[in-house]
Formats: sequence, structure tokens, C-alpha cells
Amino acid sequence: MGVGRTGSVAQLFSTRNLADGTHTITARVVLRNGQTEIVTSTFVVDNQRPATRQLLVSTQANRAGAIPLNGSTVTGPAAVYVPTEPAIRRIDFRIDGRWVRSERFAPYDFGGTTGTGQAALVRFTPGTRTVTARIVFLDGSVDTISATFTAS
Repeated sequence: MGVGRTGSVAQLFSTRNLADGTHTITARVVLRNGQTEIVTSTFVVDNQRPATRQLLVSTQANRAGAIPLNGSTVTGPAAVYVPTEPAIRRIDFRIDGRWVRSERFAPYDFGGTTGTGQAALVRFTPGTRTVTARIVFLDGSVDTISATFTAS
């Protein structure tokens, strides 16, 4: 679809790049007679995350029996991961603010994924820890989720 005198093509705009809440957009329209009009509109963004978008933990490499990582106590080796959802480009994992790895293919495991598709189990230093997952989507939008837990 052509737009304007330049014949440019309209581009999709993802609201995932905006904070939830009220926003205003303004357009300056130049009419064929040379006059200019300003058009303004207000809209509300409510980008609800899927309930599955959270960090999970399992004591098994096949990720069976996983529970939410946030608020849990992790003992021994564990698989920490973000469930797969469409349109993810990569997930950047951090522990206590320190970068650990970027996962570009599902399943998205904090410790990496073995050649057989199993999660590489990791051991955490005892204490209160925070894992952060920065999820980058194909449209360029980003969502960051975190979970704080106790490692023993």
C-alpha cells in the first residue's frame, strides 16, 4: 500500500516497544494543496504477558515437573529455562546481573541445551540469587523477566 507522495510503504508498529498505559500519537499531514494539518490521537497499551512467560526450574534434564523459579529454593543441579513461545529471536540470561549466555534456539535453557535436547543442569552458589532473562523478539521488541530464589 503506497502512502504519501514518496510512495513509501506503511510499516507495522509493535506496541510491545511501549510501556503499558496511555500514549498519544501525532501526525503532520501535508495535503495536495500544500496545506498542513496536525492530527492527534490517544490510545491505551495493555501488553499482557502470556502466563507461561516466566522462568521455570526443574531438577531433571528433560525439564519434567518444573515449577516457577521465583521464590523457590533450588538444591543441587537444576534446569532453569523460559518456555518456548512464537517469535523469539534470542534470550540473554544473567545471574545476579552478570551475563551468562545467549540462547538463540528453543528450548531456552540458562545452562545451555545438550545435543539431545536435554537441559544442561547447573549448580548455583548458595544464597539469594536472581536470574534475569532478556527476551528479544523477531519484531525487535524486548521483554525482561526475573526470578529471585534461594540456592542451597
